[in-house]
Amino acid sequence: MGKKQCDDSVCIELLSERHSAAYMDAFSESVRAPLHVQSIESEELYLKDRLAQKAPFFFVIIVKKTNQLIGAIEIRDACYRSQLYCWINEKWWGSGVFQTAMQLAAHSYFEQTNEAVISARVDYSNARSVHALEKVGFTVEGIAPGPREKQYALHLER
Repeated sequence: MGKKQCDDSVCIELLSERHSAAYMDAFSESVRAPLHVQSIESEELYLKDRLAQKAPFFFVIIVKKTNQLIGAIEIRDACYRSQLYCWINEKWWGSGVFQTAMQLAAHSYFEQTNEAVISARVDYSNARSVHALEKVGFTVEGIAPGPREKQYALHLER
C-alpha cells in the first residue's frame, strides 16, 4: 500500500514533516479539551516524537476536494492499553468524514499486520467519540478505569 489512500471525499496520508504546521493549525482547543492535552507544546513534542519514530500507522485526514488537513488517526502497537489516538477538527464533527477515514486506516492496519483487533478507550463523558467509533464498527466491551475518569473499552475486529 502507498502512503496515501482515498475515497470520494477524504484521504488519509502517512504523517510527514510537511504536515506539522497544518496539523497544529487544525488541532484546536475544542479538539484538545476532550483529549486532555495539557498544552499545544506537549502535542508538538508528541508529533515530533512520532515523526522521529516513523510511526507506521499515523495518518493525517485530508479533505480530498480542498487538500485541507482536518484531523489525525494513529493506530499504535497492540501492546498499548488503547491503540487508537484520533481527532478531527470540530468543523467536521458529524459530517461522516471521520468514519470514512477510520475505515481506510483500519483497512490499512489489518492488511499490513497480523493483528485481528484494534482497541480504543474513550472517556465516559465523551459520548460523541463513542458514537463515532460505533458507526465505524467498534463495539463497547465494557467500562474500565481511566487516568481521569471511567472509560469505555472498545474494539474493532478485522
